[in-house]
Amino acid sequence: MEQGGEGGGGWRVADVRWRAVGIGYIIGLLVTLVAGLPLFLLAESSWLLALSGLGGLLLGGIVAGRMVGVQLALINGALMGILYYFTTALTYLAGSFLQVLPEPLPGLPQGDSTFFFAWPLAQFVFSVVGALGGGRIAAEGVRGEV
Repeated sequence: MEQGGEGGGGWRVADVRWRAVGIGYIIGLLVTLVAGLPLFLLAESSWLLALSGLGGLLLGGIVAGRMVGVQLALINGALMGILYYFTTALTYLAGSFLQVLPEPLPGLPQGDSTFFFAWPLAQFVFSVVGALGGGRIAAEGVRGEV
C-alpha cells in the first residue's frame, strides 16, 4: 500500500492505522484513569484529572507514532486526540450534569465554555506532538515490539 504524501500528495482513509490509533487512545485513557483518578479523589480538582490526560496522550501518541512511522504520524495522532477528546468531553458533560463531577473551572459563571474550548486544543497538540515524536523515533531506527 502506498503511503500518504508519496505520489498522490495527500492522505487517504487507507492511511489510517486504526490499530495504532486505538492503542494510543487506550493508553491515553488508562493513564488518565490510573494517574488522574487518585489525584481527582484526593484533591477534588477536575484540572488534575485533565492534566494527567495530557501525559497519557503524549505517551499514547509516542506509541502510535512508533507504530505508524513519521509519514503517517500526523493524521493518526490527530485521530487519536479527537477520539480521546470526544470521550472525555462526554464524560465531563455527563458527570457535571449528574452532579458527580465538580465544575471544571470553579468560580466562573455557569455555562462558561473555556474548559471545553481551550482544553481540546491542548489535548490535540499533545497527541499530535507525541505521535510526531514517536514517528521520529521510529525513523531513527529505534525499533522494537510495541
